[in-house]
Amino acid sequence: MERIIKFRGKCINGSGWVYGDLVHNAFNGSSKTIEVGIQMKYMWPVEVIPETVGQFIGLKDKNGKDIYDGDTTKFNEFVIFENGSFKTTYTGDTQGGCLLTKMRCSKIIITGSIHDKL
Repeated sequence: MERIIKFRGKCINGSGWVYGDLVHNAFNGSSKTIEVGIQMKYMWPVEVIPETVGQFIGLKDKNGKDIYDGDTTKFNEFVIFENGSFKTTYTGDTQGGCLLTKMRCSKIIITGSIHDKL
């Protein structure tokens, strides 16, 4: 099975999410070097808000939607990467959350991102 490594980030100009490879200090095709960006296939990198960058966890939710670090679920959980694994947790949860397995992901529904209000 091929492992898919991709990222997403919110554009600094407010035009929404972009998906692709994560780049740092990259030339954007004009006269500017961007600090953090997402490189989409066959395009120049797009500058993104650094704190919105999230990695695809390699699994999909109940509806077939890709799950990213920073996503929120129907049950007010959010996806985090901690101690080498992806899991869901609640704000202020001190128990460490629930590990995201293929079986668990097939039962959750992604509703958005913790960064949607940015």
